[in-house]
Amino acid sequence: MSAQSGDRRLLFHLKMSGNDGYIPHPDLNGRNSNFIDLPNRDFSDPLMAQEQMRRCLANLEMGELLGFDSIAMMEQRVPAIYPSSTVIAAWLLARTQRIRVGAMGPVSSTYLNPLKIAEEIAMLDVMSGGRVFFAFPLGTGPAYYQMGGNPTTARRRHAEAVQLVLRALTEPGPFEHRGEFFNLPYVNIYPRPLSKPEAWIPASGSRESQVEAARGRHTYMLFLNGREGVKKNTDALRKIANEEFGYDPPPKQIALVLYIYVAETDAQAKKEFEPHLLWFFQNVLKGTFEDYTPPGSTTVPSLAKRLENSSGFHTRPENLTYEDLLRDGLAIAGSPETVTAELERFIDEVGAGQIIVYGDGGTAPEWMVRKSMDLFAREVMPKFRPPGGRPVWADELPAGFQTISEAGARLPKPPLQPLTRMDGELYETYTAHVDELRVPVGEDQLKLHRPRS
Repeated sequence: MSAQSGDRRLLFHLKMSGNDGYIPHPDLNGRNSNFIDLPNRDFSDPLMAQEQMRRCLANLEMGELLGFDSIAMMEQRVPAIYPSSTVIAAWLLARTQRIRVGAMGPVSSTYLNPLKIAEEIAMLDVMSGGRVFFAFPLGTGPAYYQMGGNPTTARRRHAEAVQLVLRALTEPGPFEHRGEFFNLPYVNIYPRPLSKPEAWIPASGSRESQVEAARGRHTYMLFLNGREGVKKNTDALRKIANEEFGYDPPPKQIALVLYIYVAETDAQAKKEFEPHLLWFFQNVLKGTFEDYTPPGSTTVPSLAKRLENSSGFHTRPENLTYEDLLRDGLAIAGSPETVTAELERFIDEVGAGQIIVYGDGGTAPEWMVRKSMDLFAREVMPKFRPPGGRPVWADELPAGFQTISEAGARLPKPPLQPLTRMDGELYETYTAHVDELRVPVGEDQLKLHRPRS
């Protein structure tokens, strides 16, 4: 691929790390992990958390002006400070106008009933005019240790929850669901979503996630694998989709999460970004293997494959250098020309159609994050888009209305109005106060109000 306008369009999504920058370096306290039991009394001061949230959410909000195709936040617990992706999505949807917003969370193992996820997604979709999409991560250590999930049944429970949520969002209710984990006589969510649900499957390389994404034709969202691991896992996804489900995944079905930092030159990028990138791998990812993958949450073959493809990430991430991270493809940093070339190389090798830009290193100051975002939007994104450089949402008709005038034009005619009984007759409530329109509803009109079986 040559990064010229109009070649092959990439979709770019902006994501922030959401990690609490105020955590101790492991060299100072001798801890084996910062991932689950870091005491909140010392390192999650509410004022510090407020400032971290302000910066992170403000940067995401900027994604619309910069022209990203979507903005999103992953649901994360300790040491991150964003335990609800739907709450974040609601905030971002209220602060933006047209851009799509991802709720990259709800971890089904933290819900007693996954229909709550379907209700929240449908409500956000209707409120925003059809602008929401969502991801279904299996969840890492805190989802089990902190929230009481059972890792030995997590895969089966997760698969059933995803299927149930998607059915609830797409099939008319009520219908019955009888499964291994959820037995519901009435699946009947209100309201139903405006847009067609788009589900993503975040993954780090297990065959189970590949099968789930291939079976449902969901977006396969691969993160923290390195270039070699990404190639092996995307090839495996294509093989499963082709041999077991009879189709070839399009590029849009594959999304890569990449740490990306753009500066004026390669040397300046290293000078600015190196300490913040290393902080993330030394602190946020510092933990024992069981912190991330509780025993029983994955099969032995998938576990072995994940270790093989990890480029050192799952074994000793704190020992990786800046040069290691760039060489292995766990991050891309440099001048606009270098970042463009590296992205081009990555896309050619794995055939992905979507890039999730991890826009900060958790501790990067706001001016650095904004500078990188601006340079990326001005000098990198347009090279992977058709002439004009517009995001997809700029050229799409919204699923819902945006103005009262549109509502008046698009709502059914005549509008279906509520009925009330007065003096033994049924009247339409919206016109009952107007003498000349206050007439009993006729049999022809009543046909519109009778429920369909």
